[in-house]
Amino acid sequence: MNNTEEIGNVIKNMLKELRLEDKYLQARIHSAWKDISGEYLYRHTTKVKFQNECLYLYINSAAIKNELQYSKTIIIEQINKEIGEEAVKFIKIF
Repeated sequence: MNNTEEIGNVIKNMLKELRLEDKYLQARIHSAWKDISGEYLYRHTTKVKFQNECLYLYINSAAIKNELQYSKTIIIEQINKEIGEEAVKFIKIF
């Protein structure tokens, strides 16, 4: 085991002890959405929430909401790839 792996394990254990795993995952998913959505789409996102394996995206444009409905599978794949785990299973767009 190298130092990077050891530090990663220490951080994971600390987050678990402090019960911050969910908040940390929420922050990682929000950051991933910002990275994969691009500036234009991100500006139209009013809220990003993650709960019970579901990503909730609040979008202020009806046209963009409609377009995103057809891209849910791709979004799930990209976010999970970005965060390095299979956390997001569903997406709801509002």
